[in-house]
Amino acid sequence: MNDLFYDPYLKLYLPLWQLDGDSFIDRSAYGHLCTVTGALWRPDGRIVDGVDDRIGLGNPAAIVDLTQGTTIAWFKRTGATTSQVILGYGGGDVAAPGLYNALEVRDTASNFYLANLVDEASSVDFQGIRNATPIAADTWYCGAISSDGSTWRVFLNGNEETATIWIGTLNTGDFFGDVVDANIPSPALTIGALLYDGAYGSWLAGTIGEVWIYSRVLTAAEIQNIYLRTKWRYQ
Repeated sequence: MNDLFYDPYLKLYLPLWQLDGDSFIDRSAYGHLCTVTGALWRPDGRIVDGVDDRIGLGNPAAIVDLTQGTTIAWFKRTGATTSQVILGYGGGDVAAPGLYNALEVRDTASNFYLANLVDEASSVDFQGIRNATPIAADTWYCGAISSDGSTWRVFLNGNEETATIWIGTLNTGDFFGDVVDANIPSPALTIGALLYDGAYGSWLAGTIGEVWIYSRVLTAAEIQNIYLRTKWRYQ
């Protein structure tokens, strides 16, 4: 399985089922420091309580400057709040409203879906897509979003699904680097929540098993390969 983890385009790899302690270093070549608030460890990942648990990665340039790439995560939701962020990048305060990019579980169209949502123009330019298959509670999923810089694609359990626009009018393909703004105070990359308008919110209630971020668009076959070679852990 080493080829999953030593790809030169791999910017973040977090096998949270393996990483115990209040802080740890990610397993990519970049060695990003991760700091845990709550988020109890268990053999299949980190439990987040939907209230104040999160894992912070700071503002790593190797990730937040990317304008294309692929994000993959194994996750399980237990909560039922409208917006539950798996991985989010944002910041801001009252004077400088937050801009953000978030991979989340979103309640829309009377079901929960895997969604990607961006706001890159001070709360007036929301754009978002979602997948087609509803996300059931207490069930493990491997979700992925990829962007070539102009279009998002969405995958669930190794299969590409239709990317439906559920907010805004465009499939913009915006990635982390498209929402970086020098006027945003203290931006942060966070697992299990989103920093927005200077406060954390959109808490995920559930478990996160693994997270990957690549600086290139993985092919559908590569995304399916990651799913097939890791799913045994989440059965």
